[in-house]
Amino acid sequence: DSKALELEVKQSKGPVSPETETDEDIKILALNGLMQSDPEKALPQVENMLKGSHSPKLKRQALIVIGQSSLPKAQQDLEQIARGGNPDLQVRAIQYMSQRRNPNTPQILVEIYTSSSDPTVKRTILDTFSNSRDKERLLQIAKGEKDANLRGQAINRLGDVDGQPELWQIYQAETTSEGRIGVLNAMQRNGNLEKLAEVARTDKDPKVRQTAIQAIATQEAGTPSATLTALYGTEQDEKVKQTIIDHLASSRGNCKPLVDVAKSEKDLKLKLRIVDRLSNMTKSCPAATEYL
Repeated sequence: DSKALELEVKQSKGPVSPETETDEDIKILALNGLMQSDPEKALPQVENMLKGSHSPKLKRQALIVIGQSSLPKAQQDLEQIARGGNPDLQVRAIQYMSQRRNPNTPQILVEIYTSSSDPTVKRTILDTFSNSRDKERLLQIAKGEKDANLRGQAINRLGDVDGQPELWQIYQAETTSEGRIGVLNAMQRNGNLEKLAEVARTDKDPKVRQTAIQAIATQEAGTPSATLTALYGTEQDEKVKQTIIDHLASSRGNCKPLVDVAKSEKDLKLKLRIVDRLSNMTKSCPAATEYL
């Protein structure tokens, strides 16, 4: 407060140049005041602060001033910093660019992502696209990214923004079971029951089908219990069937699908598993008591 008062006294006699001050806090206050009164005069001083041998704290504050300015030159400076140089400032510049909502920003960020080798920069851009629900760019990155970790992050962010068609595109292009499982885990959050059921019916790998069934069980829309019951009738793998039984049993208030499965099951081991699960559902579901 005393520094702000000192600056106010100085400003009462005329504009205060940040460059003439030695105290960093005073410099920052003077810089903000000058940007409000005469931004075109203040901008070259901001640029000098960013280029000079000033402390990281002062440079970060100078970047904030640029990020808040609507001057075209300030936006050019912000883009230049976002494209590379100081790693700490680069990440912050990317964040400020995303807040400006300039129509050219998404394409610029894709260019920065493609040219950068810094995982922190890439993650920051992925966060930006996720926050703006930019499924097109997330899909573009997921298709082209070679780094498995970053590619997985792009896929997960598509799940967060309800990227149904985009995730299905990626799934169909996957050649490994691990890759398909990763996409299915992201699909758990986007409500695509029809596609998940298709995977559970047709994929040749039991582990992939199990993952699809787990995803189906988490869906709130549609009829997941009826879907699991139908899948049980066509499934041949014992472990996958056990997974379906366990998920049907987790629906405490509705045991009828599990009762239907029990009536049709001929395998004694699986039938014992179903009866065991139904024995724990009698208090909440009369159909379980009746069947037992």
